[in-house]
Amino acid sequence: VPINVREVISKLEIDAMIKALSLNDAEDPEKIYCKNVKRNAVGKKRSNYNSDKIRLLRASLYEKFKDDESISFCFSRNPEDHKSDEEILKRFAKSNGI
Repeated sequence: VPINVREVISKLEIDAMIKALSLNDAEDPEKIYCKNVKRNAVGKKRSNYNSDKIRLLRASLYEKFKDDESISFCFSRNPEDHKSDEEILKRFAKSNGI
């Protein structure tokens, strides 16, 4: 077990971590482009895999929703589906009447 974790992680290392995380989850590890956030059904929480994946890929977006486990992050395989934090936040606010 490492004593500390480096601040900068290479893309190769991130890819390997996501594939390792996905072994225990039904999600597609090739979906790495965050396109949206969604509120889960009442009583449902985001998975540990979903939290870990967004922390690796988009720490800035995770920080905005980390305390609300009723929100999950949606990913795509298609790089064209990638949205900025700002785009995702605007879409979420609009769909939730904020």
